[in-house]
Amino acid sequence: MKPCTVLALALACVSCTTTYYEWGRYEDSVYAVTSQPDGFDLGAEIDALEQQVDKSIDKERPVPPGLHAHLGYLHSVAGNPTAARAHFEQEKALYPESARFIDHLLARLAPGT
Repeated sequence: MKPCTVLALALACVSCTTTYYEWGRYEDSVYAVTSQPDGFDLGAEIDALEQQVDKSIDKERPVPPGLHAHLGYLHSVAGNPTAARAHFEQEKALYPESARFIDHLLARLAPGT
């Protein structure tokens, strides 16, 4: 093989391993919360995911779809409806296709938050 061909193949393999989103702990968090609702540290999950959002923003990458909604859910479970509402609204702004679902979640939050 020519060196140019080898280089092109190597670059193609590297580009296949990168993703558009910075997923971080998001998928693990969703699994932990849904598989063992009482078996996780709520505050630690919220902190880790808030850091994940900051990391995505710092790297100028989009926040993965569903991450703000998941954070909103965690904040609502933690008894912080104001933060939950902010994350739900952010999810809806970033991913307008989620508006109907997010509007349903927003309607279930405590009024006036």
